[in-house]
Amino acid sequence: MTTTADPTTTAAPAPLPSDAASLASRVVVGMDPSPASLAALRFAATEAAYRGGDVLAVHVYCIPTIWGIYPMWPDDPNPFGHVDAAMRATVDVVLAERAAAGEPLVEIGTTMVEGEHADELRRAAQGTAMLVLGARHHSRILGSVSSSVLSHSSHGPACPVVVVPAVPDDPA
Repeated sequence: MTTTADPTTTAAPAPLPSDAASLASRVVVGMDPSPASLAALRFAATEAAYRGGDVLAVHVYCIPTIWGIYPMWPDDPNPFGHVDAAMRATVDVVLAERAAAGEPLVEIGTTMVEGEHADELRRAAQGTAMLVLGARHHSRILGSVSSSVLSHSSHGPACPVVVVPAVPDDPA
């Protein structure tokens, strides 16, 4: 996989390859604005570098309905543009960190998908090397993760699922 040479470039301006060989080395990571998600993206980038693959960062959103009626949205053609911009900024931070540390750079693409979180993450990870998720909370019982998205996402994909805890002193 071609690496991004300039860490200041916004994440993956072109779509990532979707052939079977590229998917087999791709690492998919679920993204949200949490520190655990940033830790998961860092882990995914490192894992993709080891595999010679790329990373697909996926943010899943669900537009709530009340009795089947969608809420009114502003006339903005891209009401989730701020989320996309935040994802790309997070990717840029990780790429810059990797460059500063002399670590191999990887291609990181971003996408936003509407749907049920667990279902869409499983769908995005289908045929890939790995699904990486950030854990916001840990219970004291065997270190299990207490999150419905993590619980549902870890059942079903035909790839390994890695749960990465947030780094306690993470400034992000």
